[in-house]
Amino acid sequence: MTDKNFDDILKHKLDGFRQSGEVQGWDRLQQSLELDKALTEVESDTAFDHKILEEVKDVNAPYDPSSWDLLQKRMKEQAQMRRRIITIKSLEACIALLLIFSVWNFREVISSKLKKTDHQEVFAQLSESEENRAVQKEIQKLYSATLDSKLKSDVNTIK
Repeated sequence: MTDKNFDDILKHKLDGFRQSGEVQGWDRLQQSLELDKALTEVESDTAFDHKILEEVKDVNAPYDPSSWDLLQKRMKEQAQMRRRIITIKSLEACIALLLIFSVWNFREVISSKLKKTDHQEVFAQLSESEENRAVQKEIQKLYSATLDSKLKSDVNTIK
């Protein structure tokens, strides 16, 4: 028989073939493959852990007991700095609120000063000048009294 003839016969016989039922054993094969995979992962993890352990086993970090004191000092300084920052920021917020409160309360005073008429300003200047005149008169009285007493003392010394 020739190869082509053999292929044709085999093809003809297998054309109508249908498998009946499921193949037994696939589930077991899949479970065993998953189990092998899990075991190799665990083994590789364990091997890695042992390798790291061997590398790190001989490493010794230098121990300085005063390091704890330095750490405690640094932590206290950080706590103090944190408290200072909170205090300063709180004061800044209070000052800002007081400034806003002051501007809010004096806005009426400022607006009323801007709305003053000219005759009110003239009266204010007149009262200022009247006060100035009264002060000048008092100064002149004191000056003349001082001169009078000095003249009297000079006259008494001449006699």
